[in-house]
Amino acid sequence: MRRGFFSLLEKFKPKSKFVRSAGILVGGTAGSQLMLVIAAPLLTRLYSPESFGVLAVYASLLSLFAVVASLRYELAIPISENEDEASSLVILSLIIVCATSVLALLLVISVGDSLLGALNILQLSKYLWLLPIGVFCIGAYQVFNNYSIREKNFSRIANAKLQQAFAVLCIQFAGYKFGVASLILGQIIGQSAGSLSLGKVALSRINRKEQSVSKLFNVAARYKRFPIYSTWAALFNTFGGQLPALLFATFFSVQAAGFYSLAYRVLALPITVLGASIGSVFLADVADAYRDGTLRGKFDIVHRKLAQMAMPFALILMIAGERVFPLIFGDQWRVAGHFAQWMAPWLYFVFVTSPMSSSFEAMGRHSEQLIFQATLFTVRASSIVLGAIFGGLEVAIIAFSLGSAMCWAGFLMRSYSNLQADLKSSVVPTIQALAWGLLCTAPLIFSKLKATSTPVFVGLLGVTLIFCSLRLYFVMKAAAAK
Repeated sequence: MRRGFFSLLEKFKPKSKFVRSAGILVGGTAGSQLMLVIAAPLLTRLYSPESFGVLAVYASLLSLFAVVASLRYELAIPISENEDEASSLVILSLIIVCATSVLALLLVISVGDSLLGALNILQLSKYLWLLPIGVFCIGAYQVFNNYSIREKNFSRIANAKLQQAFAVLCIQFAGYKFGVASLILGQIIGQSAGSLSLGKVALSRINRKEQSVSKLFNVAARYKRFPIYSTWAALFNTFGGQLPALLFATFFSVQAAGFYSLAYRVLALPITVLGASIGSVFLADVADAYRDGTLRGKFDIVHRKLAQMAMPFALILMIAGERVFPLIFGDQWRVAGHFAQWMAPWLYFVFVTSPMSSSFEAMGRHSEQLIFQATLFTVRASSIVLGAIFGGLEVAIIAFSLGSAMCWAGFLMRSYSNLQADLKSSVVPTIQALAWGLLCTAPLIFSKLKATSTPVFVGLLGVTLIFCSLRLYFVMKAAAAK
């Protein structure tokens, strides 16, 4: 079945090597996410918002450890100059992952219950021992994934993503009677499946016999900018992204964290399917593009295509999120749809900007990334806390979402500035995408203005999705022809 899928991709493969590589990753990622999307309406009826809230808190804590699991040395693997250096980076990263997992275990034992008590999330206490296992699995996966990116073996990465999704769903459906434990175990086992798949090949190819302690110290010193700058930048970014689930659980309830978690999961789907895949391919080419002077052109093309892909679907959620979510996930998730309406602009800018953020590393501007992530974290944290104190849950989500959107829009403009492009270059693609997006979503806008009945709304939503899908098809077709 997998062979037939990739044979079909080969038959229709585009001329551009970049688009072809991205297409393979998108195909595998889309396949894995399609499984999760189809399963989501069933899972939201098997598990309560509170169960998803506990999972969201666990995932937030895991993400904080995962982002520093190898001190970001894994990001140096794709851009290392030779195979021997790449092998040293793989081994160094895995050693650090093991050390981080042990540290996570010690923290769970010593301060785990106290931390959950302070955050008012005691529902997670009996599952916290799974955190070190999750740290090891996701840390190893990140290392092996970046080695596969270096090898440009995108079909293997796509295959691993399919295995991950299948493993997650098997555990979560089979163990639904055990509640949140199955949600957490499904996530861990899914990461393990990806690690085993990619790790077997990576470990067979790296030069383990020729490594030494001195070589490991040498590559650690050479790429020290990653732990010094990228680690903190990524930690600020991840903490800012995971902060809502923790703060919603602390200030309001675990159920509120569950609403946020589902809204974020739906909105982040295009980032996972398209943005992350394109970002991985961009990362594989960014160093060469910067050296030969073609980075600005490639950056501009990717931004324009991503804007056209994302805008129509962001508008759908902004216009009708509160009506779409209950139809798909059940009426108990209506609040999550309301969250999604406010979060859509933020996730749009993340989608069009984050895949090209590796250009900062190629240009050696690690400190700017750190400043941006620190600013973003400050805006997010202060907006949620102040919103929770003075306005309640809705004010907190609005302030958080709009503040995040403005930060990412500023980051996009700064990216163009670093490439010696004017402000117009960063704004025009968004305006063009908005014009096309409004045309594609015109039926849904009519439904909103006329307050149509549910059957009419569903019909107009279907027409809108057809228009948006056709627009996406033509955008991707144009990209493939180049």
